[in-house]
Amino acid sequence: EYGWRDRKQLSLSTSGKAGPLGLSAGGNWLKGDGYSTFNEARGGTERDGFESQSANLRAEMDLLVGLSVDAGGYYTKASYDYDNFGSDALHNGAKRDVTAYGNLRYAGMDDRLKARIGFGLTDSNRLSNHAIFGPYITNGRNERLEGQVEFSPADFVSLLVGGESEKSTFDDNYGSLDSTRIDSGFASLKVQPLSGLTINAGIRQDDHQDFGQHTSLSANASWALAGGDAPVLRASYGEGFKAPSLYQLYTNTGFAALKPETAKAFDVGVEQPFANGHGRFTLSWFDRRTRNLIDYDFGTGTYFNVGQTRAKGAELAMEISDWNGFEAGFNVSWLDATNQLTGKKLARRPRHSAFAHVDYRWSNGLSTGVDIRRGGSRFDDSGNFNLVAGHTIVSLRAAMPILDGVELYGRVENLFNVHYELVRTYGTPTRSAYAGVRAKF
Repeated sequence: EYGWRDRKQLSLSTSGKAGPLGLSAGGNWLKGDGYSTFNEARGGTERDGFESQSANLRAEMDLLVGLSVDAGGYYTKASYDYDNFGSDALHNGAKRDVTAYGNLRYAGMDDRLKARIGFGLTDSNRLSNHAIFGPYITNGRNERLEGQVEFSPADFVSLLVGGESEKSTFDDNYGSLDSTRIDSGFASLKVQPLSGLTINAGIRQDDHQDFGQHTSLSANASWALAGGDAPVLRASYGEGFKAPSLYQLYTNTGFAALKPETAKAFDVGVEQPFANGHGRFTLSWFDRRTRNLIDYDFGTGTYFNVGQTRAKGAELAMEISDWNGFEAGFNVSWLDATNQLTGKKLARRPRHSAFAHVDYRWSNGLSTGVDIRRGGSRFDDSGNFNLVAGHTIVSLRAAMPILDGVELYGRVENLFNVHYELVRTYGTPTRSAYAGVRAKF
C-alpha cells in the first residue's frame, strides 16, 4: 500500500495445516512522513514521522483425542517523532513489545467438559528521547498463569470455574524498580430454563498485593421471543475493580497515592431483527458509576483520581449485511459523563457521536463504500474551560478484482479536508489517499 505523505505498508501472512500440526505466521512493515503532533492548523510545521515492523507466529497441535496444545507470539518494534504539548519539538521515541502465550486444552464427554491451562507473557520497552532533557527509558513485564474448567451436566446448564495469578514489574533509568502481584478466582453459571431465555451469573475475587481484596458480581440475561423476526430483550449488571498500573504509580509522571478504580454498571436493551435475518435494530440504555476513576491531566502531565463519576446514555444502531449487494449500518449515541463531586463534565467525552457506512458490490465485482463519522464537542479539561469543537469526517473506498485472488483497492480519508482535534492542540490527519493491492493464494 502507498499513499499520503509517503506512507508505505507491506504485509504478508500465511497459514496451513499438515496432519495434527497447524501453523500461521505474518509480518508487517509501515513507514511514513506523518504529520505534526502539534496541530498544523495552529501552526505546526515539523512532521513527526514513524516506522514500525511487526511479526506474529502461532502453532497448534492435536496430541491425543481431546487433548491439544497451542502457542504463539507477537513482536513489534517502532520509532517515531513527537512534539511538546502546544508546540513543535524535535523529540523522538522508540518502543519494543513482545507477547507470548501457550495453552494446553482438553475437551471430552462430547464437549460437555472443557479445560485449559495457559501462560502468557508481555514485555515492553519504551524510550522517550527529549531534545533538551535527554532519554527516559521504561521497562515493563507481565507474567500470567491461568486455568479454567467448564462443565455442562445438561444441555440447559453450564458451570465455569477458574483462577489467575499475574505478576508485574516496572523499572526506569531514574531508579524506579517496582513489582506487584494479583491473584484471582472466578466462577460463572449459565442456565437456559426456557426456550430462548439465557441467564448468566458470575462472581470474581481479586487479591492484590498492594490494594487488598475485592469481590465483583455480574449477571446478564437475554430472551429471544418466539418467531423468526421477534425481538430479543437483553439486560446486564456488572461490577469492576482496576488497580493502577505500576507505570501510573511510579513513572516520572506517575502519582504513588493513586487509588484503585471500582465501578458498578447496568444496561438494558432490545434487538429487533428484520429483512429475514439480514438486518437488526438495537436500542440500549447504560449507566455506570465509578469511584476513583484514574485519569490523565494533559496540562500537568500526571495521573490523578476522580472521586465519583457517573456515565449514562443511550445508543441506537442498525446493521444490515448481505442484502441485495448492500452492507450498511449506523449507530448514534448520547452520553452524559459527569464528575459527581463537582458537577463538571468528564474531559474528552463527547456528548453526541454517530457513525454510518454503506457498501455496495456491483455485478462486475467492483465494491464501493462510504463512511460518515460525527464526533460531538467535548471539554478538554476537568474544569470545563476549554471546549474542543465537534467534527464530521467523510471517507470513501473502492476495490476491484483484476485476477483470480488479486484485488486493487483504494480509499480517501477525510474527503473534505476537515481540520479537527480530539485532544486540544493535538494534530489529526488531513485529507489523505491510499492505494494498494491484495493477493490471496
